[in-house]
Amino acid sequence: MIVLNVGRFAEEKGLSIQDLADRADISYNTAKGLYRGYTTRVDLPILDKICSILEVSPGDLLVQVPDNEPVGLFYPKKVELAQLQQTN
Repeated sequence: MIVLNVGRFAEEKGLSIQDLADRADISYNTAKGLYRGYTTRVDLPILDKICSILEVSPGDLLVQVPDNEPVGLFYPKKVELAQLQQTN
């Protein structure tokens, strides 16, 4: 699966979801989906804006991981409670 790392890079820059939405001129809900990794489709102009804001390339934001690998905070819908308990 492909995972978005927008939230990780935004946090490193000290940007909240609202900050990201304001700077990219996108809705809060769109920014939230990108930030938390819920988004399954990204328009290229939005991806370009996000990359510019975070000073990264698209390859930094889009990462391929095995389907069975828990990917943590920024893709919570894929992390099940049992997986979290196994890692602790």
